[in-house]
Amino acid sequence: MSERRSVQERLLTYDNLWVKIEQRSPTPMIRVGIKDTVLKTIGQVEAFRALPKGRCVNKGYPFGSIEHGRKIIILRSPVTGSIVEVNEEVIKNSQLINEDPYGKGWIAVLKPNNIEELNALL
Repeated sequence: MSERRSVQERLLTYDNLWVKIEQRSPTPMIRVGIKDTVLKTIGQVEAFRALPKGRCVNKGYPFGSIEHGRKIIILRSPVTGSIVEVNEEVIKNSQLINEDPYGKGWIAVLKPNNIEELNALL
């Protein structure tokens, strides 16, 4: 799959993240990652930090960060809910974010409390 097609299949948010809705039973989850436009601005990501799995997050509030030198970009949650999964491979090797931001470089899976919040992302 080409990166261009991959980007078109994602729902881009306003706050540095791409969001992909995944249909999982019983409720949809969202997979999030860093938009490549952010990566072009910040440069090579040297570190990624995130709240742990199971943690509750509120829409618009921080759930993680990426760092390059003295530059730190705070990652804000696109929905209120909980963190279902954090990409441990990216924590171990943050270069995955730069190498494959729309694939292996995803950062977290979130479970929204209110499905209606997903409509606001459309």
